[in-house]
Amino acid sequence: MASYVIRQARIEDCDVIHQLLQEFAVHEKYDAEKITNTIKGLKRDGFGERAWFHCLVSECVSYDKNMSSLPHNGVVGFLVFYYGYDAWQGKLAYMSDIFVTEKHRGNGLGKKMMQQAARISRGAGCQKMQWIVSEWNVPARNFYKRIGAEDYTDQEKEAHRQHYIVLDGKDFNSFAEAGAKYSSSFASSSDMNKIKDNRCEVQLAEELIMQ
Repeated sequence: MASYVIRQARIEDCDVIHQLLQEFAVHEKYDAEKITNTIKGLKRDGFGERAWFHCLVSECVSYDKNMSSLPHNGVVGFLVFYYGYDAWQGKLAYMSDIFVTEKHRGNGLGKKMMQQAARISRGAGCQKMQWIVSEWNVPARNFYKRIGAEDYTDQEKEAHRQHYIVLDGKDFNSFAEAGAKYSSSFASSSDMNKIKDNRCEVQLAEELIMQ
């Protein structure tokens, strides 16, 4: 029988996490080439001076003779989450990725990682945890229902139904560049900066302006 531990990821796990991300992409029916983040990026963003995300891993520390080998240095699953803010409800945790390799599913590893992420997030003052799940992944959707999570997509009436929107790639860059054109128009005051155009006046806190 295999034995596992759930622990916080360490910087030396980033190589394995990146490999598992590629397996996760295939599992989610995506092309692994869509993963543009690198091992270096994971190390910088998760373990640098400012951590942009938190990560938990499931590690197999002992296994039976039926397992001929244990790849990924024993790491068989991971969960990535980060903190955000909901102006209506306050602090929240967002689970961006959770994955357990096929041979090690059915051992409750996903649930245990989620419970630890919830515990850590609650300790940080979060009021809720949220995530998205693929429409086709019925087993995962049923599992989330069993732990008490609500599928707002199903519940919301058509007038209030929310959609998952992404702005990335060239469109994101061009949109950001359009905003950069205004940066030279910012005039500093004691605690605010102002930008004016022909339609409106927008005030932005100084600490939010990146030039």
